[in-house]
Amino acid sequence: MKKILLFLPLLAVLMISSCDNDPCKGVECVKGECVDGTCVCDTCENGTCTTGDCECFEGFQGDNCDVEIREKFIGNWTGELDCSGICIFAPDLCGTELNLTISKDEDNISKVMISAPDTEFDVFGNGTLGSDNETIDLDERQLEIMGIAAVVNGDIVQESEDEIKVRLVISASILPTTIDCPITFTRQ
Repeated sequence: MKKILLFLPLLAVLMISSCDNDPCKGVECVKGECVDGTCVCDTCENGTCTTGDCECFEGFQGDNCDVEIREKFIGNWTGELDCSGICIFAPDLCGTELNLTISKDEDNISKVMISAPDTEFDVFGNGTLGSDNETIDLDERQLEIMGIAAVVNGDIVQESEDEIKVRLVISASILPTTIDCPITFTRQ
């Protein structure tokens, strides 16, 4: 009996001290809850949960990293090709309706494929999400337009949910300067 009485205070001390070792004591989670001293996000689909906050992987955004950034650019767009720089190379295209298709590059979450199926030449090529996650930077392309060697690059900016502005920058050895050609497209 004496041994049990001596053991009880020791057991009480152990129980009280174990309460002080709560791994979540003093841990404040921005979102989610503390589990074993670590903040766990409720959901973090395409990111890593850090202190209860979802840090998105490249190409994703949103509170739960559930929004693919490039998604806002994907689709079919229509605009009018009315740019003096392009008119120099292809006068028959000036003032014509231009259809643009932007689709996902399935191999890279940060890239898109851009085509203008109604034109003889494809000045658009592919693009990569800009560092600001609000633009697509067009990959530089070297091509021949109407027998003239040219370099084309530029960017795409979303003006609204249903409107993008494509800015082509064209340079060629026969031109005294580069030509900046903005074209507004509306979602079809």
